[in-house]
Amino acid sequence: MLYRSEKVDLMIRKEGDVRNWLRKEVGERVFWIEPGAGSTVGFPDALVTKDGGLIPVELKAGRIRNGIWIDGKKRGLRPSQKIVMRKMWALGIRPLLIVGRLGTSDVGRVDTLAAISGEVPLVWEKIEKFDLILRN
Repeated sequence: MLYRSEKVDLMIRKEGDVRNWLRKEVGERVFWIEPGAGSTVGFPDALVTKDGGLIPVELKAGRIRNGIWIDGKKRGLRPSQKIVMRKMWALGIRPLLIVGRLGTSDVGRVDTLAAISGEVPLVWEKIEKFDLILRN
């Protein structure tokens, strides 16, 4: 972490740093999913509460160039994650895909449907405040 006066900025180096960002953004409104015996392989990393419901959130760290997640095709969602997210999508559940930009403190959103469909390029949109994307 980098320290600048009283403010602490997060430097994204790995997926765990994106977890820390989400924890900071939503506090007690996040529930973490940890794989274990009998769990669903590919289930998103976290559930965030919104209006009495839960939103699945998959977190990644990656390289972004000109607004495109350039390693998303190669290092993006695993096949098991795509399967689970497709099932969720078919049931009307809209998981979020959040990608932290390596080497910066920037975090953004990638279109989940594009990612699970294998579309390229995967457009990355910087998030200023997590609660703002929950309004959509």
